[in-house]
Amino acid sequence: EQRAGFRLLREAARPSTHLIEAPAGSGKTLIAVKLVADNLRDQLSLGSDCPALLLAHTRGLQKHLLCELKDELLSNASEAEELRPGLAALRMDGLVAFVATVDALGVECAGETAQAEAEVAAALLAYGGEVRGVGLAVVDEGHHVFARQPNAALSGQTRFADAARVRQVLAACLAPKHKLLIFHDHSYQRDGALPSYPPYIPPDATGEQKLALLRQLKRHPRFLTTVV
Repeated sequence: EQRAGFRLLREAARPSTHLIEAPAGSGKTLIAVKLVADNLRDQLSLGSDCPALLLAHTRGLQKHLLCELKDELLSNASEAEELRPGLAALRMDGLVAFVATVDALGVECAGETAQAEAEVAAALLAYGGEVRGVGLAVVDEGHHVFARQPNAALSGQTRFADAARVRQVLAACLAPKHKLLIFHDHSYQRDGALPSYPPYIPPDATGEQKLALLRQLKRHPRFLTTVV
């Protein structure tokens, strides 16, 4: 089942977005790392240079993902370059994979102060860094990444008061022909809601509109994968 799901995600057409919902301990993080590693190898064989992005919600998980990705590439990659706290670049033969916390990505692309949608849009327009044109973006623990942690002392997304800005920043980083994979665990949502799918449900949608959109989602039976 997992192998079939892995092939589905690896071979999916671009542009496409996928929500992979699975419980804790089911191997989401391992698969996320393998997908990024395989993408780098594929890009190398195709002569492409689109970067990849692996996104997490804590520094601890970001460091773990970085080590796992390095191991998965069998030391073919150089030592990771820290671009800023929580954002590292792993380079291999002209290719790069960015491994970041959601807060570090927000600061990198939108600065430290922008909060309103228009402010973030202006900051993104002025961004001159290298985290852009991402061909594959993999979000681990999406239920935390696309959320808001009001206590800065706790793990989670604290950069933006409105979690919708996370999607805005991520969208600005993606190449036109991208693949976005969001690994999600509904059991960690404490509000009783159905899994919210950030790129699919508009932030200004009413409750009825959200339910209507959710009813349109088609669950893939082999790997609990929602494809939009």
